[in-house]
Amino acid sequence: MRSQYASNADTASGLCGASKNSAIRSGVTRAIPSRSSQLKTCSSLVGGTILFKRFAPKGDLWIGNGVQSLVAGLALAPVAFGTESVADIVPSWRLLAAFAYLVLLVSVCAYLLWFRILAVSGATAASSYHFLMPPLGLLFGWMLLGEHVAPLDLIGIVPVALGIYLVTRPART
Repeated sequence: MRSQYASNADTASGLCGASKNSAIRSGVTRAIPSRSSQLKTCSSLVGGTILFKRFAPKGDLWIGNGVQSLVAGLALAPVAFGTESVADIVPSWRLLAAFAYLVLLVSVCAYLLWFRILAVSGATAASSYHFLMPPLGLLFGWMLLGEHVAPLDLIGIVPVALGIYLVTRPART
C-alpha cells in the first residue's frame, strides 16, 4: 500500500519537471506556476486519494459530487456576479451547443468514466490515471499541432510512466 503512495509521489515529481520545462521552452513564462505550486497541486491529488480511501463516502457518489459542485457554485457566484456582467451573455444556438457539450460530454460523461474507473480499479489506481493527461497533451500537441517535443519532456514522462505502472500493476502474492 505504501509503495502505491510513493509511486504517486514519484509520478507527481516527474510531471512537475516536465511541465515547467515545456512551459519555459514555449515562452509562456508568465503563466508558469512555481515548483511549490505544482508540488502542492500534485500533493493535493495524492492526499485526496488517501482521504478518499480512508473516509470513503457511504452514500451515492453522484449525490456527494452534486452537493460539492453546488456549494462551489454558490461560493463563486458573488465573485462571478461582481466581476462580470450578465448583460454580456448573448443567447444563441452556438452558446446552447457549447453549453450542452460542456455539460453532457465534458461533465456527465467524464464523471461516468471516473466513477467507473473508481469502481473497477480503486481510488489509488484511478488517481494515478490523472497523471496521464500531461503526457497525452504532449502527444496530441505533437500529432495534431506539430509542436516540438524536447528530450527533457520525454525524460519527464519516464517517472510518470514508472509511477503509473507501479500503482496499477497487480499485487504480488
